[in-house]
Amino acid sequence: MPERRRLKSLLIYGIALSILLGSGTFFIWRSLTIGFALPWEENIGGGSDEDLEFLEEVETEDHVDTYVLEPNIIIDVPISAWDQVRTHEVKKGESLWSIARNYNVDVDTIIGANELKSLERIDIGQKLMILPFKGVTHRVEKGESLWTISKRYDVPVDEIMQTNALSNNNIKVGERLIIPGAKLTDAEKERRLLVARGGVPLLIKPASGRISSRFGKRWGKMHQGLDLAISVGTPVRAAAAGKVTKAGSAGSYGLLVVIKHADGMETRYAHNNKIAVKVGQYVKQGEVICYSGNTGRSTGPHLHFEVRVNGRPQDPLKWLD
Repeated sequence: MPERRRLKSLLIYGIALSILLGSGTFFIWRSLTIGFALPWEENIGGGSDEDLEFLEEVETEDHVDTYVLEPNIIIDVPISAWDQVRTHEVKKGESLWSIARNYNVDVDTIIGANELKSLERIDIGQKLMILPFKGVTHRVEKGESLWTISKRYDVPVDEIMQTNALSNNNIKVGERLIIPGAKLTDAEKERRLLVARGGVPLLIKPASGRISSRFGKRWGKMHQGLDLAISVGTPVRAAAAGKVTKAGSAGSYGLLVVIKHADGMETRYAHNNKIAVKVGQYVKQGEVICYSGNTGRSTGPHLHFEVRVNGRPQDPLKWLD
């Protein structure tokens, strides 16, 4: 019996050892293989190198889809030159010339951008507009359009619109525009000075009639006034209040009336048939001063109307209200 028990124990130990050795061999083999799942390994996580490569591709695609903006949500906002305009406050000892040098612009650009009362003197604390480029500002007047302003400064309409970020041709009286590349004439400088001082009101039209000839070159010569085609005897009224300095015959002007107004301005009314005022007389705006005719050097009945500032002829249409 004891011998039989000993053999049985050895057999049991042998079987157990075989199981242990077999299990060890199996797990060593399993550690060296990939992709074979045992029944109890169905819920164990893991993956291959191919799985990682696929995951990286998906993550890259998701990243692009998340952050790329659609083209239709990008808004093109027009930029106005007004956004680049700077303001300078005048300090002691400064002049228009020194300020122009500091901002690397010319004096005419500063004059053209600001409604100055003097070209010789600026006041401490006075604020000046500094444009980012050569040009002038223009305050829209009654009856003006972008087309007439374009002709006035010889600057294309589309450039004016682009500079001021205008979406259409609608402009309002009193609106201020930047006119790129424009420059004021001496006559326009004088006009602006007078308006800024408030000494001279806008003029009224001296008579109702068709404009037969405008200010400017005519037949190779300078036409220094505005011609209104009206019949003989039409009442002519003072364009502004002032003092009569001439009332009588004046060569090619024919019968002429000259009125002196404030701040160096005068108006002239020529080719009249009859004069209704005397030299030295003060007249009100709108008061009848003469009656139209065809005297002097004239090709037909009309009124020749001039505006002068400090002796310089001006375009009357720029002054008429």
